[in-house]
Order: sequence, then structure tokens, then C-alpha cells
Amino acid sequence: TDEKPTVAEVTDPTLLKDHPFLAKAQKGDFVIIYAIAAKAYLYDAIAHKIIDVGSVTNEAPTPENSVSEVPATAE
Repeated sequence: TDEKPTVAEVTDPTLLKDHPFLAKAQKGDFVIIYAIAAKAYLYDAIAHKIIDVGSVTNEAPTPENSVSEVPATAE
């Protein structure tokens, strides 16, 4: 729909290793979150593929210092 995602780049994957959804994340991967649709995607921009898909909940926030937000762009 018209929902704009929140996009964050993984900068320190070692901080994410204990989070099941982000355990496979590598530096430079992107986490794309659609809050209204309650979906999150882990995307490898180098390989141009989705690594994982998960549901969004408010129970397990992503550590602030492990990702940095980047502006979402429509392609």
C-alpha cells in the first residue's frame, strides 16, 4: 500500500547475534520495517536478496547503536 518503511543499515552485527531475526545480519545489510503491515525484512544489498522475513512486535527492540537509519527511497 502507501506505507513508507523504516530502513536501517546494520553497522555492528556482533550486537545483534542474540536476536533470532537479526542473527544472520552482516555489516551493510539493511533492516526494512513496515510497522502497519507488521513485517520486517533483512536484506543483503550486495547479493540483492532477502535473507529473512519476520513479524514486527514491540517486545524486542533493535539496539540503537547496532543500526543506523537511512532514508527510504522508492525504486
